[in-house]
Amino acid sequence: MSRKFAVIGLGMFGGSLARSLYELGNDVLAVDNVKDIAQKMQDHCTRAVIADATDKDTLAELSLQDMDVVIIGLGAPLDTSILTTLYLKEMGVKEIWAKAVSDEHATILKTLGANRVIHPEKEMAEKLAATLSTPLMMDQLEVAEGYSIIEITCPPSFIDKSIMDLQLRNKYGVLMVAVKKPGEDTPIMLPTPDYVLRSGDVMVLMGSEKSLEDIFGTG
Repeated sequence: MSRKFAVIGLGMFGGSLARSLYELGNDVLAVDNVKDIAQKMQDHCTRAVIADATDKDTLAELSLQDMDVVIIGLGAPLDTSILTTLYLKEMGVKEIWAKAVSDEHATILKTLGANRVIHPEKEMAEKLAATLSTPLMMDQLEVAEGYSIIEITCPPSFIDKSIMDLQLRNKYGVLMVAVKKPGEDTPIMLPTPDYVLRSGDVMVLMGSEKSLEDIFGTG
């Protein structure tokens, strides 16, 4: 089902986010105070608006309280995102996500009422570091705080063993969601306990980050 988003600040982070949300079929209002940037976004969102987010009256005219989520993608100077967060909270916007450029900035945004603070560079760096330090891991998606779905190449110690033999759920608290076999486009969803893993198989696993780290160490 389509949701309604507003993205304020269309730099590299905000612009990419607005485009992706729109391509996924959502209703996206894109806002920036630079005319050229807003105009370039017109074909990649539901509506693009030129507006100064630090002007409270201007924000009020956008009916942002009707959105499911408002994302503040503003960076420096910090007072722009701080003022915008404050005004959105006063307007009654129910879900505010804000980009932070430092831990101190994040603390201020949370204090003002941001429901979630995003550190794009920091979060991407942490994900990249995890991938680089764990060669088997191919991709990771956070599904809830402390829990992820990952794709990981079958470790040598798992090869020629069945899912029942591995006891992944009992030993690690991890659920095998699917298996992708080399050269096949369609994955095996929810493989049965008697499925035997082979070299080159890619496992799609869901579990807590701690449990998944235990899996990484089995190779």
